[in-house]
Amino acid sequence: MKKFLPWIKGHIVAVILIAFAIIALPAMIFVSAGMSSSTRDKAQSEVDDGLRDINRISVRFIAPSADPDVPPVEFDRAPNAATIERLKTYIEGLRAQTDGVVEVATERSRAGREPFLEGVFPEPEPSRETALRQEANRAWLDAHVALLDDAEIGAPPSEDEVLRDLQGRRSREEGRLLNLQEEGARLTAEQAAEIAEILVERRLALYRDRALELAFYASPDVFVGVEEWTEQGLPEIEQIWEWQQLLWVHESIIAALVEANLDPLTQLVRRAPSGAVKRVLSIEVDGWDVRFREPSAPAGDISAPIMPDYEASITGRAAFPTRPNPLYDARYATIELIANSAEIPGIVGAFASSNFMTVIDMDLESVDRTEDEAEGYAYGGADHVIKATLQVEVLLLRTWTVDYMPPSVRAALGAPPMEGAEPEQIEMQPEPTGRGGARGRG
Repeated sequence: MKKFLPWIKGHIVAVILIAFAIIALPAMIFVSAGMSSSTRDKAQSEVDDGLRDINRISVRFIAPSADPDVPPVEFDRAPNAATIERLKTYIEGLRAQTDGVVEVATERSRAGREPFLEGVFPEPEPSRETALRQEANRAWLDAHVALLDDAEIGAPPSEDEVLRDLQGRRSREEGRLLNLQEEGARLTAEQAAEIAEILVERRLALYRDRALELAFYASPDVFVGVEEWTEQGLPEIEQIWEWQQLLWVHESIIAALVEANLDPLTQLVRRAPSGAVKRVLSIEVDGWDVRFREPSAPAGDISAPIMPDYEASITGRAAFPTRPNPLYDARYATIELIANSAEIPGIVGAFASSNFMTVIDMDLESVDRTEDEAEGYAYGGADHVIKATLQVEVLLLRTWTVDYMPPSVRAALGAPPMEGAEPEQIEMQPEPTGRGGARGRG
């Protein structure tokens, strides 16, 4: 120790500085730690303030509605991940829902319908085109016969059928009565009257039996304009397309009338004597002829709202040719029928419930059933029958019909061209003089 004292005295300044450093070191460490904690707290506070500022930001979100008549859902919320994820989930669910509605609507409109002639739509192969155009008219006529047969719709027994049956019955009855008498004897007046009464009852029985086989009465000639092709040359593809649309409309109408005859409890088709619809007198569809029309402007986006036009129809549904739209085509049919007067509301309702159809006008008038009964129509003795004339709007959704449209029809209706195809240029042709289809309005 004594050895260090002279050194300490000689270096007193250095000793003081070393001592100060040793004493200050813990304090410096403490101060440094305190400064680090303060900086951290300040930074955390600034972050928290920033997050609070972000959360206080309000953004207006707008979620679309599935129903165009219902306004979209609007709300103000902070643009955080949870809100955006919920909105995304809602929109995806809405899209799936609307896609499902479109699919259901398409299947309802289509109802399993197919072209009446395979290979003709949308474009026949060049090697088969002539043969298909030759077959088209006969196939169209046959399709209407099959339409009625499949639905168990038909006519009363023909005069020839009734006559053959009654002649056979008369021969049997005469033989029975004459066998009871001496050889060479003739029928008495009483016996002749007895046979006449038996034949009357037999004729009525034939009519009743036939009625019990039918959903209602109709024959292929009730479809106005469905007849042999009489014009020169083969029908063009556009004409065959018109035949196809007419058949689809006829199928929709027949399906609605059959539905009107369903028993409310059993859902089985009632027969003509007990059904709402007894007989169809005629079905006439207003015709189109796209062969003589300039191409329409594109009909627009299928998702865009379709504004109602009450000058075109009392339903407000406007379509080709007045105002084409991308969602549907509208055809108008006039139907004359004999019906149970008490079930007219059910018949009107059957059109709406069976497909996209609306009765837009109706006239009712009395009918003399005795004349019809004399011709073999058995309407059911307890039912009061009337003649009803209905005008029906029939919608065909393009979500399925467009797949069958020939290119020239697509152009005329303002539908988009087939994928990869150039827009069709329609060549105007002279008006025909024959019929070969439904009557048109222009």
